[in-house]
Amino acid sequence: MPRLHHVALNSVDHDKALEWNLKVWPGAKKTIVAGYPAVATDMLLLFNKVDRPPAGAWRDDLHRGVPQSAFWHIGANVNTTDMAERLKAVGVTHLPLFVAPN
Repeated sequence: MPRLHHVALNSVDHDKALEWNLKVWPGAKKTIVAGYPAVATDMLLLFNKVDRPPAGAWRDDLHRGVPQSAFWHIGANVNTTDMAERLKAVGVTHLPLFVAPN
């Protein structure tokens, strides 16, 4: 079966993005891939430095960013039984995504 090898994300602050993702995936490792700062987990998250965030913002009522683009979200399989408590313990209090129970 096909698997995602990596997702490349634009970020105005890749250090902050790396830190946040390492909290969400405690088994992940910070690394460099093809010259890009990255998080290595079941797949790679690569961070490309940009000067400004994209136009628009996340809309909770629509469950997507506005204006819409080809990129919608990244889905991850996680054990959600204790996810809220685990994330709160590491300081992650808001996820702009829907977490479906396993």
